[in-house]
Amino acid sequence: MVNFLANSGPISGWDFWAQVPAIVFLWYIVNHDIPKTGINVWGLITENAGKFVPLQRIMDLCSLYVNYNILVEAVKAVAAEKALFGVIPQFSKVMFTAVAVHCATDFFNQDGFNFSISGCSETAERAVIVAFWIATAGLSTLPVVGSPLGQVTGKVVGQVAVDGDHAAFLWAMILVNELAGEFIPVKPHRLVTDFLTEHLL
Repeated sequence: MVNFLANSGPISGWDFWAQVPAIVFLWYIVNHDIPKTGINVWGLITENAGKFVPLQRIMDLCSLYVNYNILVEAVKAVAAEKALFGVIPQFSKVMFTAVAVHCATDFFNQDGFNFSISGCSETAERAVIVAFWIATAGLSTLPVVGSPLGQVTGKVVGQVAVDGDHAAFLWAMILVNELAGEFIPVKPHRLVTDFLTEHLL
């Protein structure tokens, strides 16, 4: 999706094709039985390992981490483009890119290309929050209110992430939410999104 939006074609490079045999092999053993045996390797692994470790949960978190890093890089690339009035990032382009990249599996799947945002509301919400936070460097580059807000968010980020890395801070927050979200009674990002949904949509 990143390459599609950027109209670039690294798919022709060897780095991509070198991984294709492994991808096809793994796809096959996950989705098919070994011929003439009726044995599904992935089924055996998950059935037995699942008794001792939450294998699917771990894999979901790993997938989320990979997708999160792709999202951050895509957002940083777009946010680095020329800002409006030299200050305000191109939010529409940043948000569109973030949602398109982070929800790519909802748009490109086994049924082909299907643009429907209804199936990825939580993922799209995460993409928008990450995009807005990264594009504004933790709200610090917003006009008028950016300076005081940035002082507050900068201190919070500094307590969690080394060198005030906004992407690392967001990942830490996402990970906490994924692992213990049901135990957190009040979620700041939920308050903000609910407020914006109620008053702007």
